[in-house]
Amino acid sequence: MATIDVQQRQRQQQRQQRQQEQGRQEQEGQRQGQQGQGQQGQGEGQQRWRPAVGRRRYAVLFAAAALAAGLNYLVALGAVALGADARFAPLTAPVFVPLTLLGTAAGYLGWTAVRRRSAAALKLVVPVVLALSMIPDLLLLATKFIPATSGTAVAGLMLMHVVVTAVAVPTYNRIP
Repeated sequence: MATIDVQQRQRQQQRQQRQQEQGRQEQEGQRQGQQGQGQQGQGEGQQRWRPAVGRRRYAVLFAAAALAAGLNYLVALGAVALGADARFAPLTAPVFVPLTLLGTAAGYLGWTAVRRRSAAALKLVVPVVLALSMIPDLLLLATKFIPATSGTAVAGLMLMHVVVTAVAVPTYNRIP
């Protein structure tokens, strides 16, 4: 009976130690978050770090992706008006809308990874990635592996890449 009481006390002490350690880690994380914001120019009267920033980040990213998808819809309509075949699948909303959403999210992941290492490198990385994103479109034009491929249709796809970049990059700059 005495060994059971000793074991229960030991477990209770271990739980308390874990809770105290978690509390210390949370406090340290909050301190580092506040210090990091102070280094980024947070002055008096400005809001401090808080968990709602994550929700704001997702909302802003989604809004940017939705704007880019809407503009890409206009690009698709323009490409069809200029002679692209309406049956060209990449210019249909069920194809380009999810890809626009994914591209915006993937771009943000890449943006944050590069920005952590060198914010100045973004001036080089963004145009290089945009140019590299055109390679599949050019290969599509050369091989015509999707039915109804034409120069106008591929130009529309390439313009969609530019639209997403033009919407996403200023958005990424504004996200904390």
